[in-house]
Amino acid sequence: MKKIINFFKSAKTQNKEDSCIKKYDIIVHIGAGKTGSSAIQKFLLQNRDVLAKHNFYYPEHELDKNGISGGHSLFGLSLVNNEIEKAEVIFKSYVALAQEKNMTLLLSAESLFNYHGRFHALTKGYNCKIISFFREPLEAILSSYNQSVKRHFDTMPLGEVCNKALSTNMMGSGVYGKWTELFGKDNMTILEYDLDYFKKHSIQEVFLTHIGLDTKTIQNVKPKEFQQINRSYTLAELEFKRVLNHILDKENNKENYEIDWTLQKLSDEKQEIYTLVDQLSSDIYTVLNEKFKQVKTKLLEYGMIILNQEDDVNREYKQNKYLYKNKIYDILSIVEHFKKEQPQSYSYMHSRILEHLKHQQNLSCDVLNLAKWFDIDTEAVPNKSEPWFSQGQLNNMAEGKYKEPDFLRDIATLLLHKRDLHNADKIISKALELRPTGPAIIQLKQTILEQMEQK
Repeated sequence: MKKIINFFKSAKTQNKEDSCIKKYDIIVHIGAGKTGSSAIQKFLLQNRDVLAKHNFYYPEHELDKNGISGGHSLFGLSLVNNEIEKAEVIFKSYVALAQEKNMTLLLSAESLFNYHGRFHALTKGYNCKIISFFREPLEAILSSYNQSVKRHFDTMPLGEVCNKALSTNMMGSGVYGKWTELFGKDNMTILEYDLDYFKKHSIQEVFLTHIGLDTKTIQNVKPKEFQQINRSYTLAELEFKRVLNHILDKENNKENYEIDWTLQKLSDEKQEIYTLVDQLSSDIYTVLNEKFKQVKTKLLEYGMIILNQEDDVNREYKQNKYLYKNKIYDILSIVEHFKKEQPQSYSYMHSRILEHLKHQQNLSCDVLNLAKWFDIDTEAVPNKSEPWFSQGQLNNMAEGKYKEPDFLRDIATLLLHKRDLHNADKIISKALELRPTGPAIIQLKQTILEQMEQK
C-alpha cells in the first residue's frame, strides 16, 4: 500500500520528536546519489546549533565554496576502501560525543549507500534508523550523465548512455532491499525524490520531518526559497564540456576547475527551457520508463513514501526540440565568453585543441567540431598521422568479430575523418539499413548529416 504524506495537514508535535530521539541512537542519511544530498548536508552543517537544541548531534565536515560536500565522507570512504579499523575509530568517536551530550547521532554520507553490510556490522547494539531518497531511474540516469560529463571527463553521447542503460540492470531496487533486510522495514525510511514537490516544500523540511523535528521548528529554520546546489549544466554548456573532454589534460586541475566554474556560472545564470529528456526520442523514453516501472513497484513494497499523489499519474512525454542551429549558436556564445572574460582558459583550450590536431590519429567528429568552434583551420594544422583504422578495429576484423554493418560503420568513420562526407553518408546509410537500431550507427549518421549541413 502506498503511503501518501501531506506534511502541512498533519500535526507534528514535540512528543513525536521526543519519541524519535528516544527510539534511535543513530539516524543515518545514505543518499542515494543525485537526490539532493549536498543541499541536505549544507543545511544540516549550517544549523548544527538548532539541531543540538533538539538533541541531535551532527558532526562537522568539509564544504567547498560551491556548497558541495560529501557529508561525513571521511567515515564513509573508510568503509568504501575496506579500512574497517579506521572506520570504527571514526564511528566510535562520533557515537561517544553524541552519548556524552545525550543526543541522537545524525550522519549523512552518500558513500555509505552500497556498503550496508559493513555499516551494519559497526552498528550492532545501537538502535539505528536509515533515511534514503529514491529518484526515478530515468531522471537519475540523466542527472548522472550530466555529472559524469561535468566532473569525470565523459565523452559518450546521451543516446549511447541510454542504450547502455537498456542493456544493463542499472538503478535496481536491490540496494534498498539489503538495507531494509538488515535494519528492518520499520527502521527504514525511503522517500521518493520529487524536484517539483521540493520547489514548494523544500527537501530540507521533508528531511527534518522524518528525523522527528516539530513543525514549528521546521518552519522557523527551513530555507526561505528553493535553492538547488550542484546544479546540472544547461544543455549548451553540457555539450560543450562533453566535446571539450576529448582534449583536456585531466591532470591540470587548476585549468579544469576554472573551466568548470565558468560553465557552472553560465548555466546558473540561464533559465533553461530544454532538458536532457528533450533530447531523447519518444521511443527510447517509453522503453526506459517501462524497464524501470518494476523498480518503483518493488520500492513501494519496501514502504517508499510518495510525497505527491500526482506522481502516480502517468506523465505525458512532450519533446521540446533543441534545434541543432540553436545549440551551435549557444555553444559559440560560450566560446566567445571564454575568449573575452577568461582569456587564460581560452588560451589553454585553444592550445590543447592544436596539440590534439597535430598528434591524434583518426580525429573524431567531436574534435573537428571543437576546432571549428574555436575558429581553427584544421587543414592548416600539420598532422603527423594519416587517418586509418585503429589497431582495435583491425584486431576485431581479423578475429571475425565484425559483420557487414560493422565494416560499413568503420569505413564511414574513416571517410568522415578524410572529410569525404558524400561517400561517408552513402556508406553509413547502407549500414543503417542493415542495422536500423545500432546506436553507434545512428549517432554516426546524425554526425555526418550535421557536418553536411555546415558545409
